[in-house]
Amino acid sequence: QMAEHCVKIGYWKGLKGRGDIVAQVCIHAGVKCEMEDVTPDMIEKLSKEIKFFNLPYIRCGENGEKTLTETNAIILAICMKHKPDLLGKTQEDKILNMQISGVIGDLIQGAFKAACTGTEACHEDIKELMKTVVAKKLSMIKCHLGEKMHLVGDSVTVSDILLNFVLETLYAVEAKYGMKSDLLHHFEKYHHHYLHHEAVKHHFECPARKGRTHFPASMSKMGL
Repeated sequence: QMAEHCVKIGYWKGLKGRGDIVAQVCIHAGVKCEMEDVTPDMIEKLSKEIKFFNLPYIRCGENGEKTLTETNAIILAICMKHKPDLLGKTQEDKILNMQISGVIGDLIQGAFKAACTGTEACHEDIKELMKTVVAKKLSMIKCHLGEKMHLVGDSVTVSDILLNFVLETLYAVEAKYGMKSDLLHHFEKYHHHYLHHEAVKHHFECPARKGRTHFPASMSKMGL
């Protein structure tokens, strides 16, 4: 089991990515956390230290002796120990949360590609990606969400955390490349509602987080 000490989240230095998703799960679960910056020169050493090494990873325990990798496993471990309701309050909600999280998982990959494409392809390629992969999955989510403020039940679940991270990334892509999507506009009220959560607001305003970007130089180099 995870100990009660501060959880350290290992992820690429200067990048939000999946490391920030884990940080937001920690915030909603009431778990103190901090980022542990990883640079390419550290990978070989970390690969020998951490079982099933991948990014992000977490360290916990009094001396950081317990480690865990893979985003889904990390999220599950944190929620099960600290706030099970983030997985859904009822059996039906738990299944729905997992189902929607799977759809958003594909959307996350599309959002990462859109954020990375700026240095690897032209503006038209980004537009095409936003119209195809991203739009298809977002349309599914839109149909389910409607005007509600939560994807599952009446409180925040993991699926909300995932979707709001995707929305933040896609809004950043829009701002950077001067795009405007009516589909994304539909989620603005929902996203603003999420941002007004006091703990989330504090996290988003944290100088350390503001120093991280959505735009890595390369998907292949960063292993997203």
